[in-house]
Amino acid sequence: MIISGRIEGGKFSNLPHLLRSFKQFEDRRVTITIAPLKPKWTDQQRKFLFGAVYPFVADLLELTVEEARSGLKGLYLFERHGVMKVLRSEKDLSIEEYAEYLDRIDVFCVDHFGINIPEAEK
Repeated sequence: MIISGRIEGGKFSNLPHLLRSFKQFEDRRVTITIAPLKPKWTDQQRKFLFGAVYPFVADLLELTVEEARSGLKGLYLFERHGVMKVLRSEKDLSIEEYAEYLDRIDVFCVDHFGINIPEAEK
């Protein structure tokens, strides 16, 4: 269960909902984790990445969109676990991570083709 809220004046803004939710766990051991909310990237950003950036890179490299996506993720969207590289999913990116990923793709295009990725529509 995830309950979002804000800490204001040392109190949780969604406390009544949180307390009501405890009833379903009566007499059970639980773990409660509090972490900052990581804003996710928007549908508009997702449409830009999948509808403009990946197809743009695919055309430059003469690949399918899925091949371009896979290759870019292999270059820039992974975590190291020991000796292994594990690809991350775009859906797990925060807004900042999304912007960083686009910047890396843009630098890749400039370095290899002398051209920037398209601008996002505003």
